Parts: sequence; C-alpha cells; structure tokens
Amino acid sequence: MHPGPAPWSVEAPESKAEQSKENAGEDTAEVTNKCTEICGDVSKPKSCSKICLVKVYPSNQYAKAKRIYAVLDEQSNRSLVKSQFFDLFNIDSSSSPYTLKTCSGIVSTAGRKVSGFSVESLDGKTVVALPPLIECNSLPDDRSEIPTPKVAVHFPHLTVVSDKIPPLDPSAPILLLLGRDVLSVHKVREQRNGPHNTPYAQRLDLGWVIVGEVCLDGIHRQSSVNAYKTNILLNGRTSYFSSCTKGISVVEKAESPLLSYIPDPPCSLKSNKSYSMSLKEDVFFRSPDDDKATLSVEDKVFLDIMNKEVYLDEDSHWVAPLPFRSPRIQLPNNREQAKQRLSYLQRTLSKKPKMKTHFFDFMQKVIEHKQAELAPPLKSGEECWYLPIFGVYHPHKPDKIRVVLIRVLSLGEFPSMTFC
Repeated sequence: MHPGPAPWSVEAPESKAEQSKENAGEDTAEVTNKCTEICGDVSKPKSCSKICLVKVYPSNQYAKAKRIYAVLDEQSNRSLVKSQFFDLFNIDSSSSPYTLKTCSGIVSTAGRKVSGFSVESLDGKTVVALPPLIECNSLPDDRSEIPTPKVAVHFPHLTVVSDKIPPLDPSAPILLLLGRDVLSVHKVREQRNGPHNTPYAQRLDLGWVIVGEVCLDGIHRQSSVNAYKTNILLNGRTSYFSSCTKGISVVEKAESPLLSYIPDPPCSLKSNKSYSMSLKEDVFFRSPDDDKATLSVEDKVFLDIMNKEVYLDEDSHWVAPLPFRSPRIQLPNNREQAKQRLSYLQRTLSKKPKMKTHFFDFMQKVIEHKQAELAPPLKSGEECWYLPIFGVYHPHKPDKIRVVLIRVLSLGEFPSMTFC
C-alpha cells in the first residue's frame, strides 16, 4: 500500500569497483581527467597493439643497425616493409609483382624485395634472421597504438612490466611488419592478465607488448557529430545533390510525328488530343529493353549495304562490294614499295640457286596454264594497288615452292582482279 520498495527488500548498492569491471563498455556522460592522462585530448579511446621497438640491420653488419618499430601481425603470411626501409639502408633492387589480399579485397601490385636482414631486441638477448621482406606501403602505422610505460603504470596488474617497456621513441618510424613467416617472434613466453575489458601484457622474444583499449574510463565523448543528408528527387530516386526547384513542362499534340520516340501516354490521356510531358520526369524513362545489346551505327550501315548491294549473279556467284566501308577511301599507289620488295627477292634468289630454279619453274607453269595475264596499262589517276611477290616452302615439301604473286587490283564500282 505504500509507494517505493519494502524496507526489508532494499538491496545493497553495487560497489564502484564492480561497476567499473562489469559496465566498462557502457557510455558515461563525460570524459574525466583520468581518461585524459593516457588518451589525451582526443575524440577516440587509446588502444595498444603488438608493436615493438627493435634494432634491424644487415646480417653481420651490426654497425648499420637502425631503431625502428615492428608490428607483429600473425594474420599476415609474409613479412613486409615500407619503401622508407629501402631508403634507410640504401637498398637498390628491382620490383616484382605480387598479390595483396586484405579486408578491402584483392589487389595486384608490385614491390621490391630484400633479403639478408636480422632483427634484434633492445636488450640484445634475441636475434632473429628475417626472411625475404616485400615492399608494401599499406602497413598499419598508427603511432598512438605503441605501448609505453605510462600506460602500464595506470593498471595494477601491469605495473610490474612498466619498467620493461621502452619509452616512446619519436625518431623511430614504423617500417616493419613481421608475419607468420617469422613464427618465433609471435610465441608468448609470459603473460600478465587482468579484469575483464582491461588490457593485457605479453612477453615476446622481441620485448613486452600491451594489447587492448587502455582508456581509464572506457568512454569518449564525441567532439563533433556528422549528419549525412540524402535528397529525394521528384521521381523517387535518392541523390547527394539538391533537387532542382525549376522544371520544364512541354505540351505537344499527341498525333505529332515528333512524339514517336516518347512512350505512350497513360490510358486516361489517350482520348485527349494533347497531353503534357514533364522533361524532368521522363528524360530518364526506362524500358525493358534498356539492358539489351543493340547494334552500333557501323553495324546498321553494314547491314544496310549487305541488304542493298549483295546479290547472286547469273553464274550463281555471290557478289559483294569491297571494301564495306562507305564512302570507301581510295587505295594509295604502292608501286615503289612493291619494287623495293622485288629487289629483295632478286637478291635472295641470286644467293639461293635452288630456290631460284623452283621459283622460275613455278612461274613458267602459271604462264603456260594461262593463269596469269598482262595487266592493262594504267590511266592517269586510276586507282591501283600492287602486292609484293615472294616464295614460301612447306616444312614437309622442301623441293616444292609456292609463290605469292604480284597482283594489280583495279577498282571501279565493283573491284576486278588481274594477275601479272
């Protein structure tokens, strides 16, 4: 009968420690000073990943060692380096193609390759020979994900490893990604765990790393909100652009031949002598035939020529115009080029007496069988075309030559062909 819970059923309030463990993922109203101690004044929480500060150098050349950050990614099957790595060590090599498969898809690209390098931990206790490294500029290079001692000291279960993580080196770039082809560097030798939704630390051969979101309050307030606006056009289509406020309305007579390309009007308007068409709505009119393959302009011209000029003559031979293009371009006079090819043939026959004999015997039979005749003299400005003469042998018939004859093509309305 009384409002509120019964006096004997009041539950004890949940401790703040339990709330932080269980509700770390829930949103809060603000970002406190504890969060900015690690994340800084940013709009997203800080998250650490497996990135180690290491020394890399050509094998047996420790004097050339450089301090760089290496990303340890067991999801990659190959180890990769950025282009800056080649400049850092003055490496000159040629590119070779390879296929890169990521969440964005499969990309065919090319990159340089380098071998004979070693990676060493900062304490010098571990030295690993690296496999061939492939050039790729798509490596993750978010420096905010590099673990630092400042992150470890804010978590009780990680304070013991805070002195084992090197401070952030602003001069060391992220240039190397170690994949599964260097399996030993991914093996976990020791681990420091903690409550749910808190980061954990692992000791790898190349050093300690911290993995996970390290924001102390578990929430960030957004400094800005993006609103994406979509416009709806009059025809119902969506667009990024604002719809036009002005339209054009055209009134035409329905029986006008100019309207032959416009789809039939609605049934309610067919009885009217005129109807209104709005260009802003019908200019993108779609029909079931839109996606069907159609003939090009040249296809239609060709079919028109075939229908009008191809016929069967009195000897039951099909006659077609050549060439098919209309208007046909006049063939150039290539007499000089044909004479030059003939001079090459004469030099060849002078060096090969056997070929010369076969060649002349073949031509003699062509003349005796009246398969060639003297071409008529050319008139001034008459179109002509010369084909060079040369001989070919069949691989299995070394003593039998086949001669490709010089042909003079005289073209009138329909081309005629003679041999000489």
